[in-house]
Parts: sequence; structure tokens; C-alpha cells
Amino acid sequence: MASNQELFANGLAANQKVIEANYMAHREALWPAAWGPDGRGAGTLRLHRSCSVKPLRPIRSIQSLVDRFYNDSFLAAVYDAWHPRAARDDYDFYLPRIMAANSVLDVGCGTGTLLHEARKAGHPGRLCGIDPAPGVLDRARKHSDIEWVLGYLQSQDWVAQFDLIVMTGHAFQSMASDEEQRDFVVAVRRALVAGGRFAFELRNPLARAWECWTPENAVSVEGPGGSSVLITTELVSGFNGRTITFTHTFSGEHPSLPQVSQSTLRFLDADALRKLLEDAGLRIEQQFGDFDGRAPSPTSPEIITFAMH
Repeated sequence: MASNQELFANGLAANQKVIEANYMAHREALWPAAWGPDGRGAGTLRLHRSCSVKPLRPIRSIQSLVDRFYNDSFLAAVYDAWHPRAARDDYDFYLPRIMAANSVLDVGCGTGTLLHEARKAGHPGRLCGIDPAPGVLDRARKHSDIEWVLGYLQSQDWVAQFDLIVMTGHAFQSMASDEEQRDFVVAVRRALVAGGRFAFELRNPLARAWECWTPENAVSVEGPGGSSVLITTELVSGFNGRTITFTHTFSGEHPSLPQVSQSTLRFLDADALRKLLEDAGLRIEQQFGDFDGRAPSPTSPEIITFAMH
């Protein structure tokens, strides 16, 4: 049986020309301010909270575009199957805040289910989702009563346009470098109205969630057409005080499989997070330790933060 590394290499070779052609066709038109002459740009990823059953979203650089987890229509559908609404306690937590805000931006909106639920619940104002992956955004665009943007927040010219910016699924941890994080929080502050709030969460590094990201905790979901997809997570490198690198392997009988994605996540403790936000002109208003609203503690699974402009 081929190893994850062999599967990843084979997938890279098979898909690279197609993905890079699409990437080159769109990148300058969509994100001109984000790309320098060397062609490098910032990336994002989405991470979900249960280590054994939720995906850890690949970083959106040219290398990880080859993963196709979020550009591929089949895997975008697998993403939704992997995250049934009944398991989304983060939605239950954020939705009342969304409903109370006049204008809302969801950064890393994925397939758009959070904003779609807000609109169905009667939100009358502006709802906007932004994501750099065409695969998931194509699914989001089935909901035409919401504004959808393909790209990165840092590349938009939004100034004082949103009362609330949300970033769910631990997407903030996609930004592995200090520079990426600084640029992003500055863009958040710019896009918020005075008194607006940025709501997001990170995994608490002290809770060491990655210790159960193992093949023994593989899960099976029903993909498009009723096909079964087995999703296996394995660590590539251990926690070095800042980051963790891991793979997701997607296997099954569907002709799109197998595929492997590899990603790196950045962890911050509460003090580092506070300094990052304050340096950008954002003040922490509230923090929680989990989506049930409990107070934060050293071993809380989450660091959920509301920061005010």
C-alpha cells in the first residue's frame, strides 16, 4: 500500500499543471495587491475543533492549492459532509452575535453555511463571505442573497464597512508567520467600523489537541453520490512551540481518490494574542474557553476572542 508521502507526490504530479494554470489565470486579477514580483503571497487555512473528526484546512499558497481540498468540487462536498450542522456548536455560539450586527463579514467562509443560516433566520442587513478557494465558494454561491468574494481580506479596499467580522473553524491559525498575522489584523481593523468587533477562535496550545490527530481516529463520511470517504489524519512534525504540520488522507472507491493534503498550523498563547491585537489597534473585549460560554482557563480547549476596534 502506498504511503501518504507517495500519494501526496503522485497527486502533486497529476494535478499541478491544471491547478497552477487556474491559479495563474486568476491571481493577478483577484489579488493584485497581494503579489510581489516573486509571486509569493499570504495564505489562510481553516481548522476545526475536534481533533478526531474535523478537518484542518490547508494553507492557501501555490503549493497547497495542489492539495485541492478546497478547490476540488468533490472534496468541497466532502467538507460539508464532514461538518453536519448538528456538530457545529461554534455556529450556535456565533449566530446570535451575527443576528445582532447590521453588516457582517465571514473571513474564510468556506461553503457559506454560517451566513446562509443567518439569512434564513431573518438577518436583514449586509452579509458578505470571503474565501480564496473556488471549490468551496462555488457551493456558497448557490445562496444568491449573500455577497460572496473570492480572495483575501488583506487585498480588499474595505474601509469601515462591517460591524462584525467573524473567522470560524480556527482559520486564524492558518497564518504561520508573524508578518501574515500582523497584516491580517491590520486589515481587520481597517474593515471594521468604529466600535465594530472581530470574533474568532484559536485552539489553546496548552490543551494539546494534536495528540489525538492519529490514524486510530480516522473517520468515514458519505461523499457525493453516496460514496464512502475515509479521512485519516497524521502528524508530520510535532509541536515546536509555534507550529504543527500534519496530513489528511482521503481514500475510497470514488475516481477522485485517493488524495492527500498537508498543512501547518500556528498556535498562540493568550498573552501573544493580546499583544498582536493591541499592536493593530484592537482591544480584547471578551474571551471564552469553549463554545458553551465557559470562562477561559489554562486547559480550556479554545481561546475564543471578541476584539473591538
